[in-house]
Amino acid sequence: MKPRVAIASYIYDDSPLSVNYVRAVELFGGYPMPLGVTGEDELPFLLGSMDALLLSGGGDLDSRWFGQPLHEKAQLCSPNRDRTELLLARAFVRAGKPVLGICRGAQVLNVALGGDLHQHVFDLPNVTIAHQNGETRHGVNLVPGTLLASIFDGRETLTVNSTHHQAVGRPGPGLTVSARSTDGLIEAVEMGDRVLGVQWHPERMLEEGMEPIFRWFLSKAAEKQDTAS
Repeated sequence: MKPRVAIASYIYDDSPLSVNYVRAVELFGGYPMPLGVTGEDELPFLLGSMDALLLSGGGDLDSRWFGQPLHEKAQLCSPNRDRTELLLARAFVRAGKPVLGICRGAQVLNVALGGDLHQHVFDLPNVTIAHQNGETRHGVNLVPGTLLASIFDGRETLTVNSTHHQAVGRPGPGLTVSARSTDGLIEAVEMGDRVLGVQWHPERMLEEGMEPIFRWFLSKAAEKQDTAS
């Protein structure tokens, strides 16, 4: 049986889920399961039936989740989406299941585990890259010895896309920084060998060298499935 990947979130009062996430999961051998609004009551069923969690991109988290005043340039998603994704992120990490966070998803992962965000990276004096321009390609430096570096066979740098104006600020306890942009922003965080958040959109760059992220993710999802069976 193909590993079942919960994709958060398909929340009806938010923007539709991009088909790119679904296609990437299918391409590398998984069965995508987009999720709607989820509460505590649904967690036992989801943790028992899903093998991994993909946290997708989107708008900004409400800063109340990490104890900051809301920035004037924040572009919020729905409260239902925030609550659902934070709940799922904590639950899947606690359960030891593979988690991949992409763009907003990396930020959700960090906040769920006790970290905070830069709400508008262009306020930072070191930022020189047009991070919010979806056409931008820029370099990131990988931290040697990390999970991300191993996924890319020990490479030291990658070229990634960029569509964000927020980023991980203080990493949550237990998370390790595994990549930074050339202007110093945190571009990836991880925990152990089955939790990874990346600030870029690898699902849009499968033909530009980003296949290893999904190969790793789906192999871990299949591994958890085998363990459960």
